[in-house]
Amino acid sequence: MKENCMSLPPLQSITALETLDRLGSIKATATELNLTQSAVSHKIKTLQTTLGFPLTLAHGRGLLLTSQARQYVRSIRPALIALQDAHQEISTASGSLTISCASGFASYWLAPRLSEFRHLFPEIALHLRTQPDAAADLSIQFLPYTANTDPLMRIHFFPVCAPNYAIEQPIPKRAADLDSNQLLHLTTHQDWDSWLSTQNAVLDTHKGVIFDDVQTMLAATTAGQGLSLGDRLTCDHALRSGTLIRPYTGEILSDKAYVLTIGKGGRTPSSTAFETWLKEKLA
Repeated sequence: MKENCMSLPPLQSITALETLDRLGSIKATATELNLTQSAVSHKIKTLQTTLGFPLTLAHGRGLLLTSQARQYVRSIRPALIALQDAHQEISTASGSLTISCASGFASYWLAPRLSEFRHLFPEIALHLRTQPDAAADLSIQFLPYTANTDPLMRIHFFPVCAPNYAIEQPIPKRAADLDSNQLLHLTTHQDWDSWLSTQNAVLDTHKGVIFDDVQTMLAATTAGQGLSLGDRLTCDHALRSGTLIRPYTGEILSDKAYVLTIGKGGRTPSSTAFETWLKEKLA
């Protein structure tokens, strides 16, 4: 069966119809929209052709909207109002915006995409900090996940290592045969314990090196110093370029998640613009 698909009407034509419904005359509509009366009439006719049903009826020297047109306006008016509000919010997005962001997210996801946000909102002066800042307008941190958490992103961990590491010191086919001294840890041994349990492997994970920063840990991993647990956010580019490889297929869901919180000052046009952009990019 052929699907009936209709293109969306031009936004200016929809706006003209909604304004005509509110104000009741072509002249008043033209004045509000800063158009000529003939331009308004043309947009209404264009919309009528697109929708496929009559929109106006002659009434003396003026026009009345048909019942179908009034019903259509009632349906699309909430969307128009929301669109106008969003446009107003974006157009006023300016000034300073301070974001406190987890270093891994900032370095491997946010930094490579900043030019897009700056192009969209050139009037926002962005300050990006990788240390917790109570005065920040927005905060993106890697925090323990709970049932009440509304995460920006959850991640899965899997082992990664440098290709030259695998060549110089062949990686065992079985995780149970890994050398505990070659395991690199971020903050705690728990993640490696959790991953090894999925492989039915028991190792003394209290060996190796513990890092408190994901960038330093991955730098050591890339240099062939051992194996670490990476994720698609922090390791995507390195895996695609071949700087890192995945020696095993198993992965675990982290018990932490990236969480966005609003600063004490509440939402501002600038922070709302960033939040909307961020969530659209992560969707």
